[in-house]
Amino acid sequence: MAQVDIGKIKIVWKGAWNSSTAYTVDDAVSHSGNSYICIQAGTNQNPSSATAYWQIMASAGTNGTDADLLNIASTAQGDIYYNNGSAIARLAPGTASQVLQTGGSGANPSWGTVSSDFVKIQSTTVSSNVSSVTLTGFDDSIYASYLVRINNAITELTGTQRGRVMMRVNTSGGVQSSNYIYTFAYKYRRWDDNSTPDASTLSEGDDKIKLHDWNLSANDAMNTEITFANPQSTSHVKIFNCSSTAWKHTSTGSDGPYTFTPININGVYQATTALTGITFLPTASSATAIAGGNFSLYGLKK
Repeated sequence: MAQVDIGKIKIVWKGAWNSSTAYTVDDAVSHSGNSYICIQAGTNQNPSSATAYWQIMASAGTNGTDADLLNIASTAQGDIYYNNGSAIARLAPGTASQVLQTGGSGANPSWGTVSSDFVKIQSTTVSSNVSSVTLTGFDDSIYASYLVRINNAITELTGTQRGRVMMRVNTSGGVQSSNYIYTFAYKYRRWDDNSTPDASTLSEGDDKIKLHDWNLSANDAMNTEITFANPQSTSHVKIFNCSSTAWKHTSTGSDGPYTFTPININGVYQATTALTGITFLPTASSATAIAGGNFSLYGLKK
């Protein structure tokens, strides 16, 4: 019976082109990134140039040549790649807490710090006895005024005036223990007889600004806010406006058990010397350490 050769009925893939291989029609090879199909049998016919033997099936794309693009394989975790208008560019990781921000149309992205007009400058949390806490970081060229927040502060539970925290200022000469005046006014509520006695005091030429006037027990604490401005000025005395609140429970004493005490204090450091910080200490001649609390300094930008 006679046989009829109908040729290949599908393309036969031969892999990479080899100059010593004999190829026949409909063989397919890869060469220099392209793929070719054989249209005439032959050996050692380079597909790139032997157009009588090969026809291109698919062309390779353009290889990346930008230096930054070629460096992608060696970048660090957190890198970002973006179009800088003419090439692929690398943006290395920013620092902790920074955010990615755009410069708008026609500008490149960048890392930046979230901006706010109300800035935490410094914060210290006390969990065991320390002799004092000092807050620093004043910059009057940036901040119009400052706020100190003291949360759950208490001194060690020894001495005759535990729980009483005082404030002094720091200058280039150290912590200052003179030149203070403060007024001290409060109305407290006694839960045993519902009375609300008033009290006030004016202390001139004192060695401190007192922030509270109560003997606190375990689990009692004091919260205080202090506002002031221009600590670096050498033209003005330093004025402090303070508001303190404390809760006290005790079974003895003239103030009675379970007493709630809001207190307003206005204090002045009577010198035009620039301040370098504010220091908080246990009231003199009472407890010798601050035992707990968070002390934070904030700045309000101009």
